[in-house]
Amino acid sequence: MEQGFALGSFWAKDTFKRIPSSGIMQPAASSTMQGGTVQIQCLDCWAAIALLAIASVCSGGQQAGESLAEKARKLSAAGDYKEAIKIYQLLVAREPRSVSVYINLGVTYSKLGQFSLAAKAYRTALGIDPKSLPALINLGVAEFKADRFAQAINPLETALQLDPSNRQAQTLLAMSYFSFRQFEPAARYFEPLLKADPANSTLQYLLGECYFRSHQQQRLEAFVQEVSKSSPESAALHMLAGEAYDRLNRIDEAIQEFRAAEKSDPSLPRIHFYLGYLYWEEKQFAEAEAEYEAERASPNGERAQAEGYLADIAARNGEVKRAEELSKSAIRQDRCVRIAHLNLAIIAAQQKRWIEAENGFRAAIALDPNRADAYYRLAGVYRAQGKVEHQRAMLSKVKQIIEGQRLSAGTVLSGCEQSLPSTNRY
Repeated sequence: MEQGFALGSFWAKDTFKRIPSSGIMQPAASSTMQGGTVQIQCLDCWAAIALLAIASVCSGGQQAGESLAEKARKLSAAGDYKEAIKIYQLLVAREPRSVSVYINLGVTYSKLGQFSLAAKAYRTALGIDPKSLPALINLGVAEFKADRFAQAINPLETALQLDPSNRQAQTLLAMSYFSFRQFEPAARYFEPLLKADPANSTLQYLLGECYFRSHQQQRLEAFVQEVSKSSPESAALHMLAGEAYDRLNRIDEAIQEFRAAEKSDPSLPRIHFYLGYLYWEEKQFAEAEAEYEAERASPNGERAQAEGYLADIAARNGEVKRAEELSKSAIRQDRCVRIAHLNLAIIAAQQKRWIEAENGFRAAIALDPNRADAYYRLAGVYRAQGKVEHQRAMLSKVKQIIEGQRLSAGTVLSGCEQSLPSTNRY
């Protein structure tokens, strides 16, 4: 296992959003050029990506350019990223063919969370050198952290073609496919990662989840048998069993399996969310709230979804202000938290903020058009405004939907399409 690789300490897109921007590949001042090839050096990183360094290419005799680069590095190290960007922009004008300058610029944009500008800088670097491994991987990181999982895939696949053993590219690519809900290709990239670290319970769970969700029954059975032999009390096996019981609506057995997973590996992602969701469904809101708070506090947790359900519990308890704050926070982190859109729309409707209510209910419908609740409440909004035809259209939708279909916790966490329409701004 390469130094700095700790997949057990992240979970899908939410954790990548929390990767410190300093954890992206940066040019190292001590790098050298030999035979026209940049020497690449691995640096430590929080979470799944061990970082790389690339050479700083300096033209002979350009002392001013070198001092500007050094000043930019010092400003960036001190956290003055905006001033560092200004200097890198000067260097870009002076050295428009310097790959390292564009990468430095992209890294600094990333530290400010400006991932679109960072991606643009990395793409410019790749226009100069299409085989720049640091630019390819950094581009993948930027696209991933901007929730553009599909766009992250191509540069990462190119990086793997250049360096098939690159663990960082493998991990990012696996998580990009997983977050994009392409579970079969995700499994192909998780397999070598687990082979290199067979005791990693997070990798075990992620790979098993891929087999489970992509209906690869034979692979799943072989995987369960193999893990059962080496780790009979594997947290991953308990999680998979808990999910299976959850989908079969065998709630007590699902809770038992998730508790066993928690006992085996408390750091495994999603445990508290699954438990919270099962308690929430059973209307055991005090127990659900405790589990969602635990999920919210976990560095690997589904924080946005947990806050969405905490908001729902707050709304049920009459804590409207807390419900609004938590719902807005959830959407800022992840616009696909359906329950947050739904609860904000309900609050807006109660306060007769009709446009905001309509936008919120339509966002909830877009996230799951096969659930009746948002259609029914939107019909109420139209009735209150005297829009009879619109009301009838929504009620017609309600009648078309088969009620009583239960959602598993895994279905709630399945994400949303990139085509989600514009919604209220929070």
